[in-house]
Amino acid sequence: MRGVAWANLGEISKAKKELEDLRELRQTLPKSYTIGRASATRLLGIAELLVSADVKRASGDLDEAIDLLARATRIEDSLPYNEPPDWYFPTRHVLGATLTEAGYFDEAEAVYWQDLRKAPDNGYSIKGLLNIAEARSDPRSAEYKSKFDVVWKSADVRLGSSRF
Repeated sequence: MRGVAWANLGEISKAKKELEDLRELRQTLPKSYTIGRASATRLLGIAELLVSADVKRASGDLDEAIDLLARATRIEDSLPYNEPPDWYFPTRHVLGATLTEAGYFDEAEAVYWQDLRKAPDNGYSIKGLLNIAEARSDPRSAEYKSKFDVVWKSADVRLGSSRF
């Protein structure tokens, strides 16, 4: 999603343009158009919320970004089961990272545990738990680090956050 990329590069006007394009596309698609088992308009709704959240985050409005990301997560949760998933990455990873950034560690921890119930041994959520434990000087950080090292050992990307 270019809008997310632009927002994270600080190119807010370009991110907003991508957001406008997403909204226009969503308005013009027939309601019957699907991608996998999901309505394309619902998937574009998730995309809109993610881009909007990153625009808000880039402007320092973390609470509004969190509200938008929570909505995106609820929509993602309501999608019909499909393999591979119709929405290509868990929005909880972005929500958890933003909650952590805002200092809402308890809420972020709950988001990561919810994700781990759906996808055990998910390296992104384990990394999120590790980041929270380190920020809190929690002794569980050693446990999370060990677990992360095991699940991430074959990865070719260094992960600093649960959001890629």
